[in-house]
Amino acid sequence: MQSRFPGLDRFDQAILRELSHNGRSSVSDLARAIGLSKSPTQARLKRLETEGIIQGYRAMIDPIRLGLDHVAFVEVKLTDTREAAPNPQGPTGSGHVSCSQDGRELAPTCRGSNEFSQNAPQKP
Repeated sequence: MQSRFPGLDRFDQAILRELSHNGRSSVSDLARAIGLSKSPTQARLKRLETEGIIQGYRAMIDPIRLGLDHVAFVEVKLTDTREAAPNPQGPTGSGHVSCSQDGRELAPTCRGSNEFSQNAPQKP
């Protein structure tokens, strides 16, 4: 049977599956879960990292528990897209940015509409 992911056998896929459920799994726990000893599991893990298949390990943070329970969608029209254009500094924080041909759409997270209004850049 051919692998769904070329170059990855069932052990590599099992490592990825286990790490997607718990990125903090120890090599010993991974080895036990996939049915290999620690050394080959560690070698496979290192190879997956070196090849860029595993790009990193991240903490998934719940913005609601931090009080960041509002998302505001903001469209920004760009009038000057040169690299040397002025770069005003607005509020910082977490959120999402997508770019279109003539502007950017931002989705910052904030504690509420008051916080957003107080920190949002105003029209010149």
